[in-house]
Amino acid sequence: MKVRRLSKFAALTSIAALAISTVVATPSFAANKAKAVCPKAGAKATISGEKYICAKNPYTLETKKTAKLTWTIVACVDAHKVLLGARADLVKITASSKDTSAKLDAEIKVLEAALPAKLAAAAVWDAKAIKYRAQAESSTALAAADIAKANQAGINAATKTMWTRAATARTQAATSYKTGAINAERLSAGLKKTQADIDAKKKTRDKVLGYPTVIEPQVDLAKTNRDLICTL
Repeated sequence: MKVRRLSKFAALTSIAALAISTVVATPSFAANKAKAVCPKAGAKATISGEKYICAKNPYTLETKKTAKLTWTIVACVDAHKVLLGARADLVKITASSKDTSAKLDAEIKVLEAALPAKLAAAAVWDAKAIKYRAQAESSTALAAADIAKANQAGINAATKTMWTRAATARTQAATSYKTGAINAERLSAGLKKTQADIDAKKKTRDKVLGYPTVIEPQVDLAKTNRDLICTL
């Protein structure tokens, strides 16, 4: 009988010990509950198979301007870092775009100020090129006429030599006029290129100013991901 009582007491003691251990363990489990208040920043825990860190939830801190230390899923902290990086990139790119566009605007202003004079000079060279082309054609035609005279039947050798030399001189003159026309056209094109340079710089400026709009959707996406993860 006494043995039975002792056995029954031992069993009750074991049950009580188990109950006490369960009660003692409960506060520790509760402290490691997701989103629950945690004791020390930077502390780490695994809750339901996910990694958590004791930190102020970045979404709560940003939206409510205040937040307590809670068990925050690590993915939330990582997503917030991505968002901060995207925002920093946007700030840098925006500043760089403004700086670059300002420099381009200054260059455009200088080119536009010089453009009228350059176009006027180009018109002068265009006129010269036209004149040189006409003179080249005239000299070529005269040379052909001289050759025809040199080839006339019945003329003496001296006359033939005279017309042949005349044709050679006119051909050389035609070549010089053609070269002059080419150089004049080249100079004119160089002066006219100023307008093309202005247009190209304006196009580049507009493209540079558009860079931030390319980054903004990435920032929005990073924020959406952060908000979603941090509010799960």
